[in-house]
Amino acid sequence: MAKSYLVTGGTGFVGSALTRALVKAGNRVRVIDDNSRGSLRRLADLEKDFEFVEGDVRDGEGVARAIRGVESVVHLAAVNGTEFFYSKPDVVLDVGVKGMVNVIDGCIRHGVGELIVASSAEAYQTPNRVPTDETVPLSVPDPLNPRYSYGASKLVSEVMALNFGRTRFDRVIVFRPHNIYGPDMGSEHVIPQFIQRIKRLTEESDANPVSLQDPAYVGVASMVVQGRPGFVRVRTPYVRDQDVRTPGTLLSRTMTCSAYSSRPISQRSRSAGASQLGTRT
Repeated sequence: MAKSYLVTGGTGFVGSALTRALVKAGNRVRVIDDNSRGSLRRLADLEKDFEFVEGDVRDGEGVARAIRGVESVVHLAAVNGTEFFYSKPDVVLDVGVKGMVNVIDGCIRHGVGELIVASSAEAYQTPNRVPTDETVPLSVPDPLNPRYSYGASKLVSEVMALNFGRTRFDRVIVFRPHNIYGPDMGSEHVIPQFIQRIKRLTEESDANPVSLQDPAYVGVASMVVQGRPGFVRVRTPYVRDQDVRTPGTLLSRTMTCSAYSSRPISQRSRSAGASQLGTRT
């Protein structure tokens, strides 16, 4: 059955793929994004098939207006990219925490019963086993290290979503993607940076230790660096063997995730929002 969704961060790399998939499935989709890192060009061919609201998730009233009238909210908006964790940890936390507070408040205000939250494998940091499932403890190893700003914001988001979900939502899902990659993802992330460094190292080394003809390198590089649709089998310690396709199966085939779903609550209190942390019901 078709539903109405709000996707925060819906013009970003993952958000645009999700928006496209939801529209294709016949759902009504509204997107809120400030396009600081996203771009409407990713959805240019769907211009008439979804509603776009330009806004910042740190603007509580703007988020609430965008939420009004939808049945489900998928919260993806965040400042991702390893280099930003170091250079702008305050912004990473501001967007991550305020955005989560505003989304929860908006859902409660307008009676939205379903909330889907994108967390991250960054919430694990260095897990004690791989593959890593949802029973592995989450951690912030060093609060003085800005590297953990993103993981900390995701950990806070998870705890908030799941605990507000106990009484104020019908269903809450949290998923933790690992490294998602594909065409047009940008160069601020670890996979494209890794590929570019290998390429430079290979070009500068007389020994030529890495072959640019290696199938795995060619497949990943063509998708990430050149933005070409492709197919490659990848093996990493964090992800079981899986086929990676782009871009149509981006979400379903390139992330492992841990998800929780709160049980339906017969009596939900919608009187207090996430910003009213001292309120008890």
